[in-house]
This record gives sequence, C-alpha cells and structure tokens, in this order.
Amino acid sequence: MTTSLRIRCANKSDLTFINAVIKAALSTWPISPRAQRLFTEALAYDAVDLRHFEMFVCVHDDQVVGIAAWDPNDEPSLFHGLYVKPDHQRRGIGAALMNTVFARASALGRDGLLIKSARASISYFEALAFERIEPSADTDYPYTFWCPITLAHDRLANLRTPFKRAN
Repeated sequence: MTTSLRIRCANKSDLTFINAVIKAALSTWPISPRAQRLFTEALAYDAVDLRHFEMFVCVHDDQVVGIAAWDPNDEPSLFHGLYVKPDHQRRGIGAALMNTVFARASALGRDGLLIKSARASISYFEALAFERIEPSADTDYPYTFWCPITLAHDRLANLRTPFKRAN
C-alpha cells in the first residue's frame, strides 16, 4: 500500500466527498436500491454535524476514501459512523480511523465508545471482539456494542494501519 494515505480532521469542504463515501459504502449493503437511497439521505452529514461531531477522513491521492465520526460531547461517547469506499476496504483504513477516534476519546478522558452498528456491519465489530450489548427493551437499538478505551488499543493493534496520521 502506498504511503500517500493519511488521516486528518474533516472540514466543511469535505462534506460532498464524505457523503459520496457513505453512498458508495451503502451500495455494498444487502438492501434494496430504495433503501440505499433512503439510508444515503438519512446518513448524510452537513455543516451542522461538523459542529456536533468530530469527523476524521482518510485521504488517498487527494481523495477522501474513508470517514469516521463520533460525538465527544456525549457520555458515554457515541461512535457515530465509519464508512470506507468499497475499493479501499480491507486495507486497514477502517481500523486506522477507529484508532484515531479512540486515541482522541482517550485524550479527552472517555471510558469507552458506544457503537450503534448497522446490521450489515455487525460482523466487523464482532471480529474486533467489541462487547455486544443486548437490548433490554423493545425500544432499545438492537445492534449496539461497547468498547472500553483500555481494550481498544489491544483489539485494533493487530489490524493494518499502513499510513500516516495528519492533524
């Protein structure tokens, strides 16, 4: 893998590219085209989101190929989204983005991150051995995971992160 990959904080000029990554990632989910369209609209980020979430992008050859977002203002902190363009998946980009979020959460003194996964992404978080939180009521989100900061480094350390992080 090339060293032209880097992670940096997202900014307003990235929003179009971030939403294109989300749309591309959703195209691989086992859902109908109508559901893909509806989810793409619902999951799209805008300038207001940049004020509430911290977002990191992975850039390859000046193109955004991955995005991670989390809410540093909530306790417990919610890992809001992780998306990687399909042609860049399975290269360690998701793990590197997660490492970036976990490092930031640790620096802010958070205990861990709560992850509300899409059904299509459950196996990813299970493979990382994140703790599955079973719903206790019918109204609870069914695909929720928890990962303490103290365990995040160990669980993500063996995944490839073959590029540099930029601020």
